[in-house]
Amino acid sequence: MANRRRTLREFRSEVEGEGLEFKDPRVLAEPYNIAREVCAFLNSSGGEVVIGIADDGSIVPVSDPSTEIGRLRDRLASLIAPSLQRVHLELLEGDGILVSVDPPRTGERELFAVRSSKGRIAVFRRIGARVVALDWAEVRETLSRGQTQPPDASKASAEGVLLRWREDLASPVLDRVGGLLLVFTVDPRIPDSAAKASSDRIRRAVEVPSDIGLRGEGVHYAVGKCRKKQYTLRSGSRDELYRALEFDLRGILRFATRLDILLGDRVPGCPRPKTIYPLSLIETIVSCSVLFGTLIESTGAEGTVACALDLVGIEGHSLPPFRQGTLGFQFESHWKDPHSGPALTEILKASLEAKTFAKNSHRLAHELVAWIYEEFGCDSSELGKDGEKVPYWDQAAGRFAFPA
Repeated sequence: MANRRRTLREFRSEVEGEGLEFKDPRVLAEPYNIAREVCAFLNSSGGEVVIGIADDGSIVPVSDPSTEIGRLRDRLASLIAPSLQRVHLELLEGDGILVSVDPPRTGERELFAVRSSKGRIAVFRRIGARVVALDWAEVRETLSRGQTQPPDASKASAEGVLLRWREDLASPVLDRVGGLLLVFTVDPRIPDSAAKASSDRIRRAVEVPSDIGLRGEGVHYAVGKCRKKQYTLRSGSRDELYRALEFDLRGILRFATRLDILLGDRVPGCPRPKTIYPLSLIETIVSCSVLFGTLIESTGAEGTVACALDLVGIEGHSLPPFRQGTLGFQFESHWKDPHSGPALTEILKASLEAKTFAKNSHRLAHELVAWIYEEFGCDSSELGKDGEKVPYWDQAAGRFAFPA
């Protein structure tokens, strides 16, 4: 790339934008995040990632950059497909690392993707100073020009919807107190006629959750009357983000809530501040899953249901083992050491054939909850056992059980 600068100090005088991204050296511990940036530049017009400059513009030198650059090159090669032919890494004066991506050659139509540690695939593009995940329609349009179809496209679609949901919310609450973002999609989308025919039933399910077997006082998307505009139902507040639901009846559910709503600070016996209350967390996920399952069942939708979940600002929080107290769901003495909260490095995703999901929408919810516990260092077998008071995963029934 022309006029390449060679020192951290010179880069510091530049402004982040469409072709330039600064990263704190701590990102080296999470190479997937760097891979996302590189993938976005590969699928756009090229650019540069400078490691050694924090978000506030201060210079933060990389410790042992000569070793780190080799590790980063290996990790990018394992995460990005199909190749790194247009990617170059070099050391910068001042203990920094530059990852530069050449612009695509004339006529080149290759599509690049990032593979997570769990084998899931996502495709990213640079729009201005933002990294945006492509949804399946965008990927399919690109592939139709001659590329090979990437695997697991339905999951990439759900992740793309979730990332755009976060951008659409543009909520300072997410940065201040954290939040839970949850998305469900179905591919192919539901025809307009079927969506219109189901609208009255789904609207009532939002306002009267007992109609679909959920506890009214425990459902986290049901906040007053929902508003209807064409094929979209909306409930809750996006301003303070106490709860926000946007439900496109053609096959996309987007939900968000503040993280502090899920905490157990006011629950007797809570072992410490910033402890997530498992009942609130699980009921939130299950409620949205059951609501989306009602849409799939009522419209007879076919194809693949995919979901994606992101816990924002989860660092420093803890999650108790999933067990019952004698008087209900309580923090008892053996819960005094909750599992320490992780810094989640990727969005959790799952998918299921639509007809199977319509018969048992709890299955995807269970998979997401199990992954959350595993991210907290807890074996998923600790998610309650049959015979305990609820909530627990009833293996025979294949669903969560909740208080009457």
